[in-house]
Amino acid sequence: MKSIAVAVLAAGAATRFGSAKQLADIDGKFMLQRVLDCCNSLTALDTYLVLGAMHEEIQPKLNIDSSKIIVNSNWHEGMGSSIAAAALKLQQAYESILFVAGDQPYISAQQLTEMIDRWRESPTTICAAQYGDTIGIPAIFPRNQYSELILLAGDSGAKKLLLDSGQHIQLIKIPQAAMDIDRPEDLSA
Repeated sequence: MKSIAVAVLAAGAATRFGSAKQLADIDGKFMLQRVLDCCNSLTALDTYLVLGAMHEEIQPKLNIDSSKIIVNSNWHEGMGSSIAAAALKLQQAYESILFVAGDQPYISAQQLTEMIDRWRESPTTICAAQYGDTIGIPAIFPRNQYSELILLAGDSGAKKLLLDSGQHIQLIKIPQAAMDIDRPEDLSA
């Protein structure tokens, strides 16, 4: 069993963006490819991509092995269903899963490496990003959280699990996690 997998969440319909935001151009590269490249640069980790809405349009435009694609047929239920789909698929092969949002293109490999290093100090504890006045993904969930992850549904994702963790969570400051792309004007900001 491997210690950690990366699951990039990009299954949403991007209704506020008006088109497949996963394919938005940022400095000559698709936004989602930027996130995948960042995650693929992490040493010796397997990166998976959770797609849903428009997956047939998005997948061929990305540089990723099709065996690393998880299609969430329940994508319309929200991010929670994508987290659940990834946890269900990866639970037998990995001790933990690092969830990264496909619309957070400014998070760096160095920040994710710092998070992984911190998680390794206490591998049965959740490790999450802290930004602004909240916490969220990127976040690493250990095996002892899989049963709760698999039950997630709705658009709130794993935020409730993170907030309910209390003292059983490690936090890493990643201010770039606050910069997600939801609307076309977010790209210019």
